[in-house]
Amino acid sequence: MKAIQSLLRNGIVTVLALVLLASITGCGEDPRQTLVKRQQIVRGKLATNGWMFNADSFVASADRGLSDVVDQYLDAGMDINASNSDGETALMRAAYWNDTLIVTLLMEKGANVDGEYGSDQTALMLAAGHRATEVIEILIRKGANVDVKNRMGATALIFAAISGEPEVIEILVEKGADIDVQDDMDETALMIAADMGYLEIVKFLVVKGADLNARDKDGRTALSLAVRDNRTEVVKILKAAGAKE
Repeated sequence: MKAIQSLLRNGIVTVLALVLLASITGCGEDPRQTLVKRQQIVRGKLATNGWMFNADSFVASADRGLSDVVDQYLDAGMDINASNSDGETALMRAAYWNDTLIVTLLMEKGANVDGEYGSDQTALMLAAGHRATEVIEILIRKGANVDVKNRMGATALIFAAISGEPEVIEILVEKGADIDVQDDMDETALMIAADMGYLEIVKFLVVKGADLNARDKDGRTALSLAVRDNRTEVVKILKAAGAKE
């Protein structure tokens, strides 16, 4: 008892308590070193579960819908925009599968929503081409450019037209997509839909005021393409709306 009183009088206990507290909380340690240590621990956990720390594995975890693994990769210091050997990012693969959980996670942590990274498609384009309507809504809400073009001049609307996705076409147009946008071949969504015989899309685009007489680089219109491919019902709709060959 006397020894404790003596320590208190000398302030030694206070000093020891502060030292102990510092060791517990990490006070005094460089924050960068703390971060590196944390990342190393998480990388070790990933390795234990068979996940290599590289872009291919990171993107694969998103492709498989493993949100907890994706989150661990980010905690371990993985570049959120890292692309795999096919030029695809985690956001792209999640968008492809309409994985709202992973898409939301990646967007909240700063993923580049309009990046192509060598794949020739953005996350929105992939979502548009695969009827990922919920993800489309999230991406646009988070700032995705509905009219951004890839290296072939195609936008999300063009991809939706190619895939024959009327619901996606409606969402994109409602969100402000350029209905008459032309790709590098000067093809519009209406031309593509008419050529493919997607009657529902053609009807919608006509009602929304799409240019009926736009021409591609070969001088063809939506009507001439429909006539060429014997899309009888499409031809009727276009002619009734005043389209010309």
